[in-house]
Amino acid sequence: MKRHETRYAFRSVALVWLLLLAGCAGPDSIRTDVTRTIPGHEYVLAILTTGARAGELHEEAVAAASTGHRAHIESMGADGTLLLAGPFGEPRANESWRGLYVFDLTDMEKARDLTLADPSVVAGLFDLKLFPWRSDVDLRPMRDELERGKLAGEPFVPGAYVLAIGTPAERARDVLPDLAGEKRIICAGELGGERQGEFLVLLTAETVEEAEEWLDSGDSNVSWGLSSLWATALLVGIAEGR
Repeated sequence: MKRHETRYAFRSVALVWLLLLAGCAGPDSIRTDVTRTIPGHEYVLAILTTGARAGELHEEAVAAASTGHRAHIESMGADGTLLLAGPFGEPRANESWRGLYVFDLTDMEKARDLTLADPSVVAGLFDLKLFPWRSDVDLRPMRDELERGKLAGEPFVPGAYVLAIGTPAERARDVLPDLAGEKRIICAGELGGERQGEFLVLLTAETVEEAEEWLDSGDSNVSWGLSSLWATALLVGIAEGR
């Protein structure tokens, strides 16, 4: 019986992430009471990593964990808990990183319970690291657009982005005025928990090389970790509306 390569297992899961989130938010889960003009929006950010047993699982176990994982994503999206999800591409800041979630939660314990219930995490195929994150823009209106597109029968369109994490945070945040003015930043904010002191920026750059050029003009004392990320193309609209 063949063992399933981790990268192939993840690709089969990652391809459906974007499509699942495109159609999983129903009208009852849309929240419109928070606007983008309110400073600071608190979420829980999760980084999906390679699990401890990923290299040990046989094909049948991987298939079962992947099926359960997809159903779990759909369930979290349907009730509005999972706001954004997407797989990391190449290159990425850490080779163990596989994907990213943004939960519409501030309760770390609830987010942890949700992730621990994921069949792929239970099986050891994936693991998840959770961090509090305070974004400078509200990502919730994106759900409205996804829902309108789904009801209109519009095809889901993915987009390529770059996730940048800079340290120290107090210097990294200085990139905001220039890049936001050029419509290059989707959202940004400081991470908490184990990554306290780090500053996360989601850029409209389609490649890591492009993002490097943008950030090279900033403070040379800032260290940036850059990762290719796939998510909904609607994120570009947030950058344009800043």
